[in-house]
Amino acid sequence: MKKTVELFPVASAECERGFSAMNLQQTPTRNSLLLKTISSLLMIQINEQPLASWPVTKYVVSWLQKGRHAATDKKTGKPTVVIEAKHSSRLFI
Repeated sequence: MKKTVELFPVASAECERGFSAMNLQQTPTRNSLLLKTISSLLMIQINEQPLASWPVTKYVVSWLQKGRHAATDKKTGKPTVVIEAKHSSRLFI
């Protein structure tokens, strides 16, 4: 009996932190994330390192070497084409 009682946590703070983290990740605008993705995001959020100790340069260089765009790059792609409304549809605009 004593061993059974020792298994129960004294407080539920750890569990509450987990649910709080999940609510921060699973929002109405992000409700189509896969379970694997949410699990990974929660693992990062709960077990994160302090941001100051994160070696950001290594990851930025790797990102750029793969041909991805930097935040300072000019926008590329096709310009948005404006479709002129027909005469009859202008009445309802």
